Amino acid sequence: MKQIIFVLTSFLFLLAASAQEGLYLRTQFWSGSNLEISWLFFTKDGVICKNPTFGVNPFNLKKELELNQANTGKFTVAANKMTINWGNGKSQSLKAEFAGSILKGLDGGICTKAKPFSAKFLSGKTYSGSASAGAVSQSTVIEFKADGSFIMNRSGSISGSGNTSGAASSQSSKTGKYSVTGNTIVFKYSDGTEWRTLAQPYDLGNDDIILNDKLFKKK
Repeated sequence: MKQIIFVLTSFLFLLAASAQEGLYLRTQFWSGSNLEISWLFFTKDGVICKNPTFGVNPFNLKKELELNQANTGKFTVAANKMTINWGNGKSQSLKAEFAGSILKGLDGGICTKAKPFSAKFLSGKTYSGSASAGAVSQSTVIEFKADGSFIMNRSGSISGSGNTSGAASSQSSKTGKYSVTGNTIVFKYSDGTEWRTLAQPYDLGNDDIILNDKLFKKK
């Protein structure tokens, strides 16, 4: 009987894990209309990775465990709870919501299965995104050309506050080639380096797109 229960439990675990397989976009609105963005990637054998560092097309579990250990681990689902044992030894039990067997919400955020798109979606468009933390702010403008090349302009500033006076700013511009596979954009810079980002068109009537944890608006 114990063997039967073990086999049944293992089957139900694999069934629940398999149902979540793939990439999810998690969004949560806070007071002041602030949008929190994160990504969750699940494998059919029970691995979870939050905000994969190296994209997911393909998913590189070895690198994530090496360099993103705190956000990579194993998960189980029971009723309306998802229990996660992270690679750094910490664990969490989070409230989960499902539509049938598919994850629709986790820890108060809305989860949506990511939809792959092609480079054609970006062709000929320019997007702008910004972020700020205290006195530090940064903005990025990316122009996606039809021939597969891009121009990326970044600017940052630090404003004086408190006992600090004055301000400082910086600007940089990079060019290169871009490619899209599934929900991963690879920017290959002319200097030989590259930047892999998770991406999802986020159309609320404005043709916007999400790159990693930032919302970029079409210019």
